[in-house]
Amino acid sequence: MFSFESIIFLLSSAFSLALIYYKASTTNLQQIIIILLVILILSYRFIFSKSKPALARWFRPILLLLTAAMVQLIVISTGGFFSPFLIMLHLFTLGTSFLLNLPASISFLGLSLIVLTVNIWLNQTLLALSQEDPFSIVLYFISFIVIIPLAQIINHSYHIKDALSKILSENLYLGQRREESIIKGLNELILVTDKNLKILSINQAVEEVINLTSDEILGHSLLEILPIKFKDGSQATMQNLSISQILQDKTTRIISDFYLDRPGKVPTQITIQVRPIADFTGKINQFVFVLKERQLEGMYSAIHKDLDLAYRREQLVFGELQKALAQTRVNSLQLRAEILRKIAEDLLIAQEIEDHPIIENISLSDVAEVCQKALKDSQGFAKSLNVTAEFKLALEETAEVSLLSLKGQKVPEAALSGVSDFGVLIDPKWLEVILEKLLEIAILLASEQKEGRVEILPLRQGDRNINVTVISFHANVPEKVKEDLLTEYFGNLATTTNLRLGSGLEGFIAQTIAKELKVPLSVKVEQRPPSLTFLLELSKDRTIKNTV
Repeated sequence: MFSFESIIFLLSSAFSLALIYYKASTTNLQQIIIILLVILILSYRFIFSKSKPALARWFRPILLLLTAAMVQLIVISTGGFFSPFLIMLHLFTLGTSFLLNLPASISFLGLSLIVLTVNIWLNQTLLALSQEDPFSIVLYFISFIVIIPLAQIINHSYHIKDALSKILSENLYLGQRREESIIKGLNELILVTDKNLKILSINQAVEEVINLTSDEILGHSLLEILPIKFKDGSQATMQNLSISQILQDKTTRIISDFYLDRPGKVPTQITIQVRPIADFTGKINQFVFVLKERQLEGMYSAIHKDLDLAYRREQLVFGELQKALAQTRVNSLQLRAEILRKIAEDLLIAQEIEDHPIIENISLSDVAEVCQKALKDSQGFAKSLNVTAEFKLALEETAEVSLLSLKGQKVPEAALSGVSDFGVLIDPKWLEVILEKLLEIAILLASEQKEGRVEILPLRQGDRNINVTVISFHANVPEKVKEDLLTEYFGNLATTTNLRLGSGLEGFIAQTIAKELKVPLSVKVEQRPPSLTFLLELSKDRTIKNTV
């Protein structure tokens, strides 16, 4: 079946045969060739420009017709089979097999052979030459036959490469779409700019945060669009973003001195990762900016007015630490350093839970293991106050003791058989924070005694519930003020007990998180002997709140 290109070659051959039939002179043929050449040059100059793609698409078949006719006429006008330009037919055949398809190139070759044969038959001079040297004509015919497998090889090789190119292009396109989909789904703000900070691409989070569409953002300067300010309240600039240094050393930088300042919202401290992108010559031509909110890190913000007292305590303890350093009292130094660390930590956690809703990353967590981790993190604080802090399990919990021992030896999870009897669906991070704060309160109260002691004990209550108790032995807290332990700054207890050494936020943090997780938290006081017990009640049938 003829292709569209084969029909075009048929028309060009018919035009050449008509000129041969009507015995057009060599001069006329050369004039026609010149006209065709001028048309081709002008069409390439004016029609095949980038500004006229539609017109160029329609003119391509005409261009192919004129080119084929010109090649055939050049050979005919210079002697046909005996022309020194006969090779142009072979080259045109190979070119069409490469650029078009094999049937079209073979059809051109066959039709050109017919045109040359008719030219010999109607031209007496050429007929006489062929009769004198018939073997030359035979050799020319053979050259036409030999060119066919060569054209087939070229066509096959090219189309294999073309198919591979299409596959690679499709894979590249799918990879780009996949990367775009992943980037758009990230919570971090991601912007791609040129070296002058003109925005080239963004993810969906950027649109949501600054309340503009991508059409309104792309093409504008990052410094104009993004509502970020330096720690001193000044606007972001290329200088405080270290752009010149990045261009010089070509390394990624993480900058922590900026705030995201949106109208009507509390400024949020962020980290900005600036990653340079180089071309194949090593020249930086783009930047990728990743803006991420800092969590549980950073400095006190004056926006949190209700945390002023804790902040002043932090400053007071820091001053005492400086005095202790000057006097080189080692025990005092250790205590003040530990208290300072704990107050700073509490400030950050309090800011976090005040600024953002608590989002749970729920998993089946071993409560006993979480208790161990919380106690381990509190041991330094207990030691600085000369308080003994212990983790205990009921004697009958031999299976859990063995499981915790194996985990302590870093045995892979896959090698551990069975599921812990203390497994509960909860976020282990937030549970650990609650337990740490309860342990810190218990340690502060126990520190009033010469040999203060604190215990944390997870207990199974049947098959459906697990209670965690944190006990401070010899803690002397009146029954009527026990609830103050779960409030900011502990009420009067902050002045009558060693709770004054803490940040005052421990109970508030524990109670706030427990309420958010819908986990009951209560306080029990015993007078004989004096002790204080925090009770955290966890249910294996706990209803999980929507965290989306």
